[in-house]
Amino acid sequence: MSTHAQRRGAIQEAYSKQMVEDQIRVTAGHANSTMTRYYNRQNNNTLSKQSLEELLG
Repeated sequence: MSTHAQRRGAIQEAYSKQMVEDQIRVTAGHANSTMTRYYNRQNNNTLSKQSLEELLG
């Protein structure tokens, strides 16, 4: 398992345990919440198409 997969799993686990998003963002080292939200599989549909395009190119 790659370190990226482990990081993604940890972020998803933090969301499932209802950890505060800003704490998840800081722990993950993200500059803003957009990338953190991308990893939230349960809430991925809350990102707008524009946000996803900006994030993923």
